[in-house]
Amino acid sequence: MTQQLTTGQYGRDDWVDWLRGASVLMVIVLHAYGFAFDAYPELRGGAAEESSALMLSIERLNRSLAPLRMQLMFLLSGLFVARGLDKGIAPYLGGKLRHVLYPYLLWSVLIFALREAGSVLAKAEPIAWVDLGKIAVGNVALTWFLFYLFVFLVLMPLLRRLPAPLVLAATVLGSVCLGPLLRQGADPFYYFAFFYIGTLLAGRVPALLRQAPRWIWPLSCLSLCAIVLIANLTALHSIWIGYLPLVLVALPLLITAAMWANRQPAAQAIRYVGRNSVVFYLSHFPPFIVLAYLLPRWIDEGTVLFFALLSVGVLAPAVLCLLRAPGRLPALNLLFSAPLPVRRPRSLPVAGKLHASPVSA
Repeated sequence: MTQQLTTGQYGRDDWVDWLRGASVLMVIVLHAYGFAFDAYPELRGGAAEESSALMLSIERLNRSLAPLRMQLMFLLSGLFVARGLDKGIAPYLGGKLRHVLYPYLLWSVLIFALREAGSVLAKAEPIAWVDLGKIAVGNVALTWFLFYLFVFLVLMPLLRRLPAPLVLAATVLGSVCLGPLLRQGADPFYYFAFFYIGTLLAGRVPALLRQAPRWIWPLSCLSLCAIVLIANLTALHSIWIGYLPLVLVALPLLITAAMWANRQPAAQAIRYVGRNSVVFYLSHFPPFIVLAYLLPRWIDEGTVLFFALLSVGVLAPAVLCLLRAPGRLPALNLLFSAPLPVRRPRSLPVAGKLHASPVSA
């Protein structure tokens, strides 16, 4: 999430930033809707049932995007693995510790502390210490994505030498057989399939689209329509294994649409979100926890509450991005990346200990 994709050695595919930004905005919309209508039901008295036609459309949109949001984020993350490994295994793993594991642990603890503090102060409930232990296995809201991403990134140096068909077959088999047993809100095998496919596509997307046969476009369109229909007309989980081939077939259309949208006037704002995706992804959630509890005291209508949360969910991370810029408050970077260890320079030998005279030298 924190890196950029290059087309060659120096260029960058802006459409990747656009698509990643759009995926993060999808997540923010989903959470804004959930906190506006589903969180703290004791404060709302059935606000979800009174939602407007606009909110019902947002709900349908969230359902339609459920098989795509996190899948695309994992796939886009996989695009950067090869370039990271080219730097060497030590810098590669060090970067994942600083930029993925560190913010996972930090923000998981922050969200736990915020939620439990609210439970104690507002409801006089005891602290759910078991939820703190769940951080060790990634069974946490929001930050679970970083947990699985870190595991996948660590596995890649071991798996990259294996035949791709073997890895994909084992992944699909694991999702079918073990996914339901291991699932704690997310199937790691299912998401790893998208991440691994992303590693296979790195640097090849434009060429593959140019070489794609004409029949792939109507097929891709039909696949995308099937995803939307299944998501809205059935009760299947968003990580149902049947979605995997449908999403893969829909990728040419999705990527082409992202390339077209990236050329539109509003693309720069969405690319900005994509280039700061870790900030937007992590920092929109804590304000929702607080505001969804406080605002219903003054806002009765669910639609107004949704847009209030959505505005904060976009503006608060944007302000953080501006403040963490060099010359302002760069210390805010510590919220998203661990500092580099300070290396002390080795001391040079003293000339006298070498019995050398400055004159004779």
